[in-house]
Amino acid sequence: LQQTRPGIWRCPHCTRDIDHGQLANHLSSQKHQRYIAWAAEQRQWQDKLQRGEVPDWLEVRADGSAYCTLCYAHATPEHLGSMRHQLREQRSAEWPGESAPATSTPQAVNSALPSAWGDPRLYERKPMEGTFWCKACWKYADENHVVTERHQSRSAWFIQELDADLSSAHQPPPAEVNAQVQPRTGPPPPPPPPP
Repeated sequence: LQQTRPGIWRCPHCTRDIDHGQLANHLSSQKHQRYIAWAAEQRQWQDKLQRGEVPDWLEVRADGSAYCTLCYAHATPEHLGSMRHQLREQRSAEWPGESAPATSTPQAVNSALPSAWGDPRLYERKPMEGTFWCKACWKYADENHVVTERHQSRSAWFIQELDADLSSAHQPPPAEVNAQVQPRTGPPPPPPPPP
């Protein structure tokens, strides 16, 4: 703590001024304790970074906070101890060079789209999750999803729209449309009278 003026102290962790009469309450408050713990954690991450003890999937940001690039979450002790993170960390070690899939089904491990699923334009590969995303239904796709009536209906419409967009994207307008468009000559017409 630093005294800024008589009777007023500045807390460097909480970045606020505290009256001398409230100083004891502030120092014992949960908020102040959280800020102290956070600052200590930041110092630990910076020290680990300097010693080269930070794993590849961990990013130490400019403010000193740690960020998990496996889970796209702040690397708090709670996060690092979570089942989700531990599974992703394990799978990243098993499959270096590619983000770990979230499930271990054969379709998730295999990066090729199963041919029974139909047109590959319907799907987008999601390597972090180890699965595919159905663009027609806006859902994760698996062998159960692709056989549903809703998926069949939406995928037929989606493919029809894709084909229509592709066929009309590179064609000039018909000649009769070009003939009907006349360049304007002279001043614009006057506005209609008010009602």
